[in-house]
Amino acid sequence: MTACALCSAATHHPLRVAGLDVCQQCHTSDPTAALAALGVPAEWDTHLQRFSAGLGIPEQDPDFTLRCSPERWHHRLSKLVVEEVQVGDEIFDSAVFVKTSSSARARALLASEGVQAALLTLLSDVHPGELVSNHVSLTGPTLTVSVRHNQNLDQERTQELQLATAALALHLLKRAPASDA
Repeated sequence: MTACALCSAATHHPLRVAGLDVCQQCHTSDPTAALAALGVPAEWDTHLQRFSAGLGIPEQDPDFTLRCSPERWHHRLSKLVVEEVQVGDEIFDSAVFVKTSSSARARALLASEGVQAALLTLLSDVHPGELVSNHVSLTGPTLTVSVRHNQNLDQERTQELQLATAALALHLLKRAPASDA
């Protein structure tokens, strides 16, 4: 028997979402109430096929910033002058461009396969060339997501993106702020 990462209910057949066990009920419902019960307020929006989310993650370093976006050709050029955080996973490193205020803290956070899986779910197959860039950002305690995928943003796809965002928030919640030592 396993406990659901969102609601803590015991479940015999958990479903995996970005490295976390989730019960069937949480897998098919809006995670807002479950996140709020864990002290993580969440707001979701879908407009013109763009999924956006804003979540508050308690006890995060207010000076730490992390911005992840789909890697594009101009990111490859910027690597000539800017050091990008690499995690050592070829798929993740080639798909996600990471900009941060602390390379050491970002590497520690991104070492989690669950964090990588959530980010890949959120940032893969997004519409290129958007005026509003596709990104997932952590600025102190504020987690924001803004992505426009190539797939239609129907109820099922919205649920998948909400769950990936919730899983990312739970991974962040579990990690104590690390020093840059």
